[in-house]
Amino acid sequence: MTGEFVTVYDQAGQMLGTLERASNITYNLAHNDLWTASFSLPNTDPKNAHCQAHNYVRVPDGNRDLGLYRIIGMPTGEETAQGGVKTYSLEHVMATLLDDVLFGYHELGGWGTTTAQVMQYILDRQTTVRWALHECDFTHQFEYKFENTSLLTALLSLGEVLITEYTWIFDTSTTPWRVSFKRADTKAGCGIHYMRNMVGVEKSMDATMLATRLYLLGYGEGVNQLTVREVNDGLPYIDADTMGTWGVKCDVFADTRIEDAETLLARGQAMQEKLKNPYISYAASAIDLAGMTGHSWDTYMPGKLVRVQDSEHGLDFTARIVDISKRNVRGRPGDIRITIANAERDAARSINTLANRVGINELYSQGATNLVSESFRDNASASYPARMRVYVDRQTVRINRMLLSWRLEPFRAYSTAAAAGGGGVRASSATSDSSSLTTTSPLGNTDTSGTFNVVGTVNTGAVVAGTTAHYHPLSGVMSHSHSMGHVHNISHNHRVTVNVDIPDHTHPITYGIYEGSRATSLTIRVDGNTIPAGQVTASGLDIVPWMAKDADGKITRGTWHTVELVPNTLTRIEANLAIRVFIQSVGGGDF
Repeated sequence: MTGEFVTVYDQAGQMLGTLERASNITYNLAHNDLWTASFSLPNTDPKNAHCQAHNYVRVPDGNRDLGLYRIIGMPTGEETAQGGVKTYSLEHVMATLLDDVLFGYHELGGWGTTTAQVMQYILDRQTTVRWALHECDFTHQFEYKFENTSLLTALLSLGEVLITEYTWIFDTSTTPWRVSFKRADTKAGCGIHYMRNMVGVEKSMDATMLATRLYLLGYGEGVNQLTVREVNDGLPYIDADTMGTWGVKCDVFADTRIEDAETLLARGQAMQEKLKNPYISYAASAIDLAGMTGHSWDTYMPGKLVRVQDSEHGLDFTARIVDISKRNVRGRPGDIRITIANAERDAARSINTLANRVGINELYSQGATNLVSESFRDNASASYPARMRVYVDRQTVRINRMLLSWRLEPFRAYSTAAAAGGGGVRASSATSDSSSLTTTSPLGNTDTSGTFNVVGTVNTGAVVAGTTAHYHPLSGVMSHSHSMGHVHNISHNHRVTVNVDIPDHTHPITYGIYEGSRATSLTIRVDGNTIPAGQVTASGLDIVPWMAKDADGKITRGTWHTVELVPNTLTRIEANLAIRVFIQSVGGGDF
């Protein structure tokens, strides 16, 4: 029982009073959406002073618990007419979860984290703890990502990926208030029957949203936008089991908050269940008998399955209640309007509405395509290959391509050998194999004098400044001539041994650009994987197929990747690796 009168409380939960003169009490209860209500007070009622913004109000309707509301709209003027009233608009206190936000970027769920744990994470972000987790029927481990979104928006979005129908329950009968995430009823829990409580039924059908083939898109843009190909046999779409009835009706569903293919697939399947048939709804006017019978079969609540029977008009079906409303709880308590549908009109209706309340509807983190270039210009050989290393950041969402280009040039040096120069040569001893030769001239002279010329090569080696002088042994042939008293020349050879003493000295380097050999072929290795020779092309070779992959076949993140170009001989290599990646705009600081 919620009492007979509207009751008002302050924000601390202390009761301020009952509003006995409240009239025009209305409410609208929507399944998995924000409940609303309103009431009026006479201008002259002093209890208008209790009706301040965000004060709490409990609205009565017999045995039906409508929960707790807060005041969000009130008159701004001072009406003084004796017959005038002040009308106050209300929203369910589930909206208090709009008062806090998940500021910044939050990545939740995934393997090992259940739906209940994600719910608890969200509720733990309340500045003032009003809500506690009560029950959660789901144990899925989907991945969720939120950025700058309200707690209520984040909470309600957890059901978007579910194929099975669900019901959010916000219970304000205890303190703290309790929130539960439950499977929706699978059996009829109430009924509307001709000749009993049915006043009238209006049927409407809308096929404008009918879709039997749904293309699914998630996070990203252009070619970088997430699809379900990798988890859906290579197909970017899913087909409904009603395609045989309605034919192929294509549509595109995009949710850029989703960054995981499996989550996107689940979300798409849930949405397809709501779009695979024309939207059919029944608006039933009925008599609310719950207050008189007290039977649960007569108690209508959002989310319950209702059995509708009208044999006179051939109606006999079960569908879910998506909306309940009363226009005058105190004046016409028996009049109730119930909307029943084969699917919820818009699964994102409440989320979009609530997100707009705090102006964060489009603040989801996206990303950007980035072009990165790595270059190599140096000599290389078979023993010392050209080696390029590139780091793939963990925040890289997609790697579109890595194009390797190169050119072979002649080996290049920038100096020649040291210039010749330095010490002289001094003969310390000499012996002649003809030293006993005597030449007699007609004048009787004997002349053994002459000039010796060293014919040979002295290899002094490298001389380093500051080191001890080197001594080089030298062997060579000496040639000299004798001058006689008359014109007579005799030449003969002497073999000598010469010790050469080279003093400390330096050799200046001769600078310049000198080219040598050029390679005629290359072997390319990527992360240790050799690219077949037939696929090696010098212009725009995409090396992605040969890069190291993880267990899911994705290029490994948070690590270095190596490209080696191995020439068949000494050469110069000019190479470039053009990288196109898609990265998130999350993580890191603001430096």
